[in-house]
Amino acid sequence: MPSAQFLALPGITGNFARPAQPDPPQLVGQPINQANQKFEYECELRTYNQFIAVELKLKNQLIAAIPPIYLEDVGDATLGFTTCSCRRLVKHLLDHNGTITPNDMDDNREDLEAEWDPMTPIETIFTRGKLCRDFATLGLDPITDASYMRALIKVLNKSGVFGVAIHEWNNKAAAEKTPRNLKIFFVKANKERLVANPTTRGMLEQANAARQQQPPATLEGNNTSMYYCWTHGLGYNKSHTSATCTSKGPGHQDNATCTHKLGGNCTIRRQNGERAIYRRPPPSDNNRNDNNNNRTNNDE
Repeated sequence: MPSAQFLALPGITGNFARPAQPDPPQLVGQPINQANQKFEYECELRTYNQFIAVELKLKNQLIAAIPPIYLEDVGDATLGFTTCSCRRLVKHLLDHNGTITPNDMDDNREDLEAEWDPMTPIETIFTRGKLCRDFATLGLDPITDASYMRALIKVLNKSGVFGVAIHEWNNKAAAEKTPRNLKIFFVKANKERLVANPTTRGMLEQANAARQQQPPATLEGNNTSMYYCWTHGLGYNKSHTSATCTSKGPGHQDNATCTHKLGGNCTIRRQNGERAIYRRPPPSDNNRNDNNNNRTNNDE
């Protein structure tokens, strides 16, 4: 967090200073003075120990979340990260991997508008949205409230289960259309959809029954399971298969699986938060000539 942003937080009066380990006091003076000296020492020691404990927890969380390949340069072959502070780890990551590229920003926008499965909690949309907005701000290309809400409405509309709710939202006064109100409105709408709508309740019951009675259309390997849907392709959501899909396209085949797609979608989806690395190379001159020749031959 930038210093200016940290200093703007409520209750913050200055930059954080790492507490030093206090030395035991040399008790002098009257008993009352010695008691005060001992009390001050115990307070400083408690603050120091609390800081060390919090820093250790933060460091362990950071090490667990980051692939080892990105931390090899700061780790010791024998001691590991024992002598490495959390601040040093963060600085290393920012110095070597902290640059946000235009491609990262494009991928972040795709994540913001990624499809939502109505069989999963609607809160995932808003949690993902906040992460995407924070990332965009770090990339110096912040997402405005209006753009953010349009993206989420697009996601909700694509789910196919909020037609009436979206119409009601669009009819609200402009002053009422804020990100906070958007979340409150559609979380409530989703609860009403699940509780009061017999059709939706029946779909959920059928989906749960299908998951219990039929083996999922899975593809497993490298300790990872993926699930196939005829309309949407291969993904990581175990609740979303051809049989349990709640947003089926025209001609949808409930019996389609990974090995028998029955003409279904061959898209392979990335996991939430996973960044695209591969970029399709531009066609070479030879490929362009071959394509042009093929089109010419086809025309003849």
